[in-house]
Amino acid sequence: MWNQLLKMGTDALNKVEEFRHNTFGTDPNAVKLAGKVDEISSKYTPVGVMEEGGMIAGEAIGKKIGLPAGLGGLLIGAVLPGGGEAKALKKLQPATIKKMAARDLLVKNNTPPSREGLRNADYRGMNGDVQGGITGEPIRMENRPDYQQTTYGLRPGEYTKSGRNASPKNFTPHHRMGIQDNKAFLAGKTGEQAAKRRDELATGGLFLGNQGANYEPLFDGKLSSKKIKSTGVNSTDHFDVHALNDATRNKMGIKINKKDRSLDTFHGVPIKDLPEAQQLALQLQLGWADELSINKVQNARYEAMRRATKGMNPAERRKAILETPTLFSNLSTKVE
Repeated sequence: MWNQLLKMGTDALNKVEEFRHNTFGTDPNAVKLAGKVDEISSKYTPVGVMEEGGMIAGEAIGKKIGLPAGLGGLLIGAVLPGGGEAKALKKLQPATIKKMAARDLLVKNNTPPSREGLRNADYRGMNGDVQGGITGEPIRMENRPDYQQTTYGLRPGEYTKSGRNASPKNFTPHHRMGIQDNKAFLAGKTGEQAAKRRDELATGGLFLGNQGANYEPLFDGKLSSKKIKSTGVNSTDHFDVHALNDATRNKMGIKINKKDRSLDTFHGVPIKDLPEAQQLALQLQLGWADELSINKVQNARYEAMRRATKGMNPAERRKAILETPTLFSNLSTKVE
C-alpha cells in the first residue's frame, strides 16, 4: 500500500516537473525526476536545503527498506534532513519511515490519499496533513501533542498524560475548517497553489489541516458513545456544530456530494472549477461562518449552565465547571 502511495506521489511530481519544464523552459535549479533524481536544489525540495550527507544516508536507508531508486535521498531527507540525523533515522521502524515518506511526498504535490487499503486513522491523518501542508510528523494525528492537548481542553503544559492526577479527556478535537468541507477548494491544485491558498487563509485567521490552530475542543458524547461510560460526557455539541455547518452551506447554494466532497458545487458549478478569486472569497466566508457555528453551540452551553446555577457568581460557576465537567457537558441545549 505504501509503495502505491509513493507511486501516486511520484507520478504527481513528474507532472509538476513536466509543467515547470513546459512553462519555464530548462531550469538548472529544478528537481528533475524520471525514475531517479538527476539534480537536487533548495528551490524545489520538500523542505528546502538538504545536506549532501543527508541525501546519501537517506538513499542508502531507502534502498534497504525498498524505496524506489533515487527517491530515498529525496524522501528520507524530507523526513529527517541532514547527515547528522542519520543515527536518529536508523532508530525509526522501516514501516514508519515509508509511511512518513509517502505522506510527505503527497503533501508536496497536494495529492490526497485514497481510502482504499488504509486504516481509518492513517487515512484521516494523511488527508489532513495534505490539506495543512504538514510533513515530518507522526502519521496519526492522535499521537501528536497539539491533538492530545485539545482532548483535555487545557493550554500546553497544563495537562498530564497519565497517573493519579491525570486530567480527564472530556473533549474531541474539532477541525474548525473541516477536512471534508474544504476538499473541493483544494482539488486539482499543485503543491505551490495549495501553499499559496493556505497563506491567503492564514491572513484571515483561518488554518487548514491537522494543526493546533485548527482544533477546537468540543464535547462529543453522541459521536463517541464508547467513551460515555468512562467520561460520563453525553453531549451533542460536536454533532450540533456540523449540523449548523451543513445548514449554512445549504442556505448559500452549496450542494454537498456525499460520495466525493471534491465534487461539491456552488449554485450548480463545481467549486473546484470556480475562478480563483471567487473560490477564495467563498472559502473565507464559509470559514468565518463555521466559526460562528462553534460560537453558537458554545454560547448555548454556557447559557444553559447559567440557568442551572442562578445563585452562583462567575468565579463559583467556573469552579463548578472545572470540578464537575459532566454536569456542564450534559446540560440540555437547543441550538438553531
